[in-house]
Amino acid sequence: MKVLVLGYFGFVKNQLDGQTVKTRNVYALLKKNVADVSYFDTEELHTSKLAMFRMFRDFCKASTVFYPAAGNSLAYIFPIIYILSLIFRVKINFIQIGGWLSNFLDKNPIHEFMLRRVNCVFAETETMESKLKEKHGFKNVTLLSNFRMTDFIPTPHHTEGMLKCVFMARVIKMKGIDIIFDLCDKISESGLNISVDFYGKIGEADHDYFVENLASHPNSKYCCELTPDDITEVLNNYDVMLLPTHYYTEGFPGSILEAYLSGIPVIVSDFQNAKLLVDDGTTGYIFKGGNLVPMMEGVHPIQKIEFDDDALSNLFTAVKRLYDSPETLLQLKQNAYKESLKYRPESAWQVVAPKIS
Repeated sequence: MKVLVLGYFGFVKNQLDGQTVKTRNVYALLKKNVADVSYFDTEELHTSKLAMFRMFRDFCKASTVFYPAAGNSLAYIFPIIYILSLIFRVKINFIQIGGWLSNFLDKNPIHEFMLRRVNCVFAETETMESKLKEKHGFKNVTLLSNFRMTDFIPTPHHTEGMLKCVFMARVIKMKGIDIIFDLCDKISESGLNISVDFYGKIGEADHDYFVENLASHPNSKYCCELTPDDITEVLNNYDVMLLPTHYYTEGFPGSILEAYLSGIPVIVSDFQNAKLLVDDGTTGYIFKGGNLVPMMEGVHPIQKIEFDDDALSNLFTAVKRLYDSPETLLQLKQNAYKESLKYRPESAWQVVAPKIS
């Protein structure tokens, strides 16, 4: 038996984002529990003319392939490896990344046909699991929530009289940095001792916007990009994670998972999976206020949230609630850690193990 993880690991340029972190964690989980496991990083396809042949060679030698894929990989590579899987009798376990898969399948019936026939499709949220079963007729769907390979145990931290907020994601407007800067203005006007630190890779398109706003908002600061090994230790020093994402079709944001594993609650916008991932008032807060706008991002049809004035007011109210009540903050921190136990590697392995042969 040989198991292959075929996906975008981002090792060539050390790319760290939701997709690469999830792909690496899938590999680490299998490496821990299965003797014969290898991987192929699809980023190599951009740097080597021979990489495509190595990828097909490794695929055909495997008995089971775990395939975390999004975008171009699903659109263009998957049809080829699906045909190879039929010829060489390789079992494919497809792992959903992001919240766009159902919309993609609406426009790509051939991919829908093929995915219905692979060994397993791992959906990362209950919303996507239901859509694949009820809308697309999938009978091979299993829920596999995001997880992290960690045994970190957080220690609650809080400095009396202040609130330390953190944003950790791609530093782009679509992840909500624009409304965070509006929040910083409202905090300054109110005279509250609340700060926001940013972590993550700064998007090229929004670089100038971000730098200019940092300079004009003294209660905000950019820190750095965090390595996966550092995330929980760093986030544990904060009070609350902010993720006011514009992506309505957001899947399971890694920022929420990392916050729980670090023992801090989250404040998020009302995206489609928010209520499944955040117990409003218990593990964090969901703020509302915005309209949905259809748009495209790459090959992904998505829906964007355009925030209105109510959204900023509701976000500020949620932040101030934690600032005003350290007791509430402490309780939410304890609840966040309890919630993180769902996303430990032991839980993930119970789901993955039956799909290996």
